[in-house]
Amino acid sequence: MNENIERELIAIIQPDGRYALDWQYLAQGIPQAAEEWQENFYAEYIADGAYAWWSLGVSKINHDLSESMQYLYKVTATFVKNLIRTPGLELLREQAVVTHLLFCAA
Repeated sequence: MNENIERELIAIIQPDGRYALDWQYLAQGIPQAAEEWQENFYAEYIADGAYAWWSLGVSKINHDLSESMQYLYKVTATFVKNLIRTPGLELLREQAVVTHLLFCAA
């Protein structure tokens, strides 16, 4: 990361309804732990967007996120929470069709 420019990760809802990540520039810095988490998550998102959203949903975040990332974290965490509470999911896993249209990297 450029030492002279402070930034934080934000989520954007694209016109087609998919989510994307971008950087928002800040007047002041963020804690080192938050910066490292954001850099790592962004790299994960670039490598595999669908996996990154799943990873976000199962993460335990112990630092501040931008408002848009907090929202996305709540959405993905709620999805994972409800998914694991679905009775009979294990019995149906071979029949599941997984698409990730809303959470793909563009």
